[in-house]
Amino acid sequence: MKTAHAILEKLVVDPEFAEYRFPWSETRRHFTMSTASSFFIEVMLNYGQRAERAWEGAEHFVETHFPEDSIWKDIAAMHLNRLTPICRGGYEGTGYASRFGFNDFPRYLRENARVIVDKYDADPRKIWNVTPENVEQIYSRFFQFKGIGQALAKMAQFNLVRSHGVAGGIQSKQYLKAKPDMHVQRVLYRLGLSKSISPSSAIQCIEEAKVSSQADLDAVLFNVGRKFCHKTNPQCKECILNTYCKKVLITSKR
Repeated sequence: MKTAHAILEKLVVDPEFAEYRFPWSETRRHFTMSTASSFFIEVMLNYGQRAERAWEGAEHFVETHFPEDSIWKDIAAMHLNRLTPICRGGYEGTGYASRFGFNDFPRYLRENARVIVDKYDADPRKIWNVTPENVEQIYSRFFQFKGIGQALAKMAQFNLVRSHGVAGGIQSKQYLKAKPDMHVQRVLYRLGLSKSISPSSAIQCIEEAKVSSQADLDAVLFNVGRKFCHKTNPQCKECILNTYCKKVLITSKR
């Protein structure tokens, strides 16, 4: 019987699963102050709405309301009574934040602006200006901001590194940790490799497997969970992991 390492490492390196791994950028993106500010705000807006809408909203916010060179100082100094109508007014008749963050977004944005000003010299690019071996600092730094939970912080880190070549891009692959979201937890449990459907069990399973790239493994498990291994009515026969899976379904709750 194949070990957890053998199964999971196959997902990382085998060409059979290449289409389920996210591509790595070969060049580093040049962030202007405007695009960096839009990226940060997009991360905040990603909660509860489509990524496309979050990015459009972030760009509109940055381009419409504040000068590029002083945006974070201006937001940090602005009274909530002025900032709130801007945030809730949004564009195209809808507020920038989703209904889940509609009330909190203005306050969180101002608090985050103050951190960016005080800790990062009013330049969000300094949040992700790290070396490959320190790539996990990107995640921990985003996680310290208001309204950015673990999932959004990890999403921001993966996006910056994989898609934009930050922190050395593919050079930092070996240092990136997986994000054990529900898809990853479910797939590992149903494969029979994780003891339970929980972040701690998923992390333990991945760490003990000692795969060469947790980031690539994360991508495959996420895409398998989203495409085949649904919470209910999993598409086992069509699943690319069918031959490796123990199909632990009876006690699976997610």
